[in-house]
Amino acid sequence: MTATAALPGQVELTWINNAADKEGVVLERRAGGGPFLRVTTLMVGATAYTDTHVEANTTYTYRVLAFNLAGTSAYSNEAVVTTLP
Repeated sequence: MTATAALPGQVELTWINNAADKEGVVLERRAGGGPFLRVTTLMVGATAYTDTHVEANTTYTYRVLAFNLAGTSAYSNEAVVTTLP
């Protein structure tokens, strides 16, 4: 997973889809050292998302996991980004 500060108030996220049998992807983020919170759930095949609900000049950490009826995958690597002022 990678995270890039694109514009003020916007983070571009991309990841590689390694789970062929998944039904969807859960994207989570945390601000600073806070807890991870769900940002959105995306449909199968999703490999990118633009987060437009972020504060300026703030550090965020993102991660994703895949899910299907059998359960969830392990979390992806964590991607850290500081938004533009």
